[in-house]
Amino acid sequence: MQVVVVSGSVAGLLEVRESEENAEVVNIELAPHFQGRGLGTAILTGILQAAVRRGAAVVLQVLTVNSARHLDMPLGFTATGETEWHVQMRWSC
Repeated sequence: MQVVVVSGSVAGLLEVRESEENAEVVNIELAPHFQGRGLGTAILTGILQAAVRRGAAVVLQVLTVNSARHLDMPLGFTATGETEWHVQMRWSC
């Protein structure tokens, strides 16, 4: 688990589990006043860039009710499955 800090303030939390094949984004949580500023996109972009260097895919799941869910599509994630509560997504280089 990593703490996301912006200008000295705690903005949120990030947890990524890495294996040879994947970087699994387990959790991204941003405080409400840091949402909608592009911070989540910047974090995911950094994870994708690291995955390219490793030749790995990136996987994550998003709550179906999460309003930020649409942000993953422009980054190139594709839905790979869905449960009652989550949409599983994958990005490959």
